[in-house]
Amino acid sequence: MELFPWQSRGGLGNFVTASSVVPVNDLKGPKPSSYADGETQLRCKLAALYRVVELCGWSHGIYNHISARVDGKDEFFLLNPFGMMYSELTASALIKVDLDGKVIDKGSSPYSVNQAGWTLHSAIHGGRPDVKCIIHLHPPSAVAVMMLRNHGIVACGETIEEAFYYMFNALAACEQQVKAMQAGLDNLLIPKDGGPVTQNHLLAEQSVGGTDSQGTKWGRGELEFEALMRALENMGYRTGYEFRLLPVAKKNGTSSTV
Repeated sequence: MELFPWQSRGGLGNFVTASSVVPVNDLKGPKPSSYADGETQLRCKLAALYRVVELCGWSHGIYNHISARVDGKDEFFLLNPFGMMYSELTASALIKVDLDGKVIDKGSSPYSVNQAGWTLHSAIHGGRPDVKCIIHLHPPSAVAVMMLRNHGIVACGETIEEAFYYMFNALAACEQQVKAMQAGLDNLLIPKDGGPVTQNHLLAEQSVGGTDSQGTKWGRGELEFEALMRALENMGYRTGYEFRLLPVAKKNGTSSTV
């Protein structure tokens, strides 16, 4: 799968990528007083994820949704305003809502939340307190596999990085399946069940993101997400992402700090 396909696949890709780059981090100061600890970074990271989804060619205009749970005693989560495209989502534009649909912080845009989007995300966040991030998309390959009865795919994670990791690999599998089916179902070789030993090995391998040669431990999807944030920084998106490792390169003095 191409990570950043610059040609449209039946959507608005060419039109959107031809527009000017809108910085992700439009929050001023090291800690905006209206946000609790950690929410500033969460907003920047979630808005940056919307840009990654757009550049991957997975968005569908103003539709589909990605949410992230806000840490704290209250059940709040951030969601995109219904009416903004993924290419113009910023940290301040995200709307904070509770599980009952009440808007806690309407963000900087004039739009509100999409009812269908809130219904899906509130149900999952309410039933799964361990889920931090939910990604719901409608790419053609996922619709063809019918995971949600012709309504695309949902990926969840305990972190934003983990949710993207699952979505990226699930869509890669969907695309490979759709392409392979063109050869005819009778010509496909279906792998046999490897049994509990193979399954347990795979689960163990997927339990963490990995450890590099210096002993640095990474959670699932963290290393890949950090690389993606460097790519956005180098394209001028000013993500506001706090890197664990210093960015490899920057252009025009862009900063990764909030």
